[in-house]
Amino acid sequence: MSDAPRTQLPPVARAAVQGLAALWALALQTLIAAAVVWWLVFGPGWLTEPARAGFAVLGAVALAVPGLLLLHFWRSLRRAAFMIAELADRTAAGERFDGPPGFFFRSIRLAMRQRGIGVLAKPWYWAVAACGFGSSIALILAAMVLVVRALV
Repeated sequence: MSDAPRTQLPPVARAAVQGLAALWALALQTLIAAAVVWWLVFGPGWLTEPARAGFAVLGAVALAVPGLLLLHFWRSLRRAAFMIAELADRTAAGERFDGPPGFFFRSIRLAMRQRGIGVLAKPWYWAVAACGFGSSIALILAAMVLVVRALV
């Protein structure tokens, strides 16, 4: 199935699309907040000393991780949604999935691995995504506090 948007979606799919859009917006806001926090903490003179530059680079990486985790989670969920939509289209077209349930689930896991979303089947990935979500909220709040403090 192509990545083209569908014109008619059931209410559940419409809610899922809105949730994915909100997750994408949160990831971008987290990356923006990370840039703001980095600039307010390290400032423009981070290249003056080698040690300070090293800490600035490590700080940039640490601040970008929650946003990048959310972007990866968004990408994985989006690909999984397209896979589920393809499965629904094939079922609606009359294709049957006969056989034992274990075979069906192994086929789904294989299809997920082929599409690069096999990590969605791992519990640790969901824990990391939840940690990235919480970290992003904390980072956005920290950016807001630092900006208000810098302005006052």
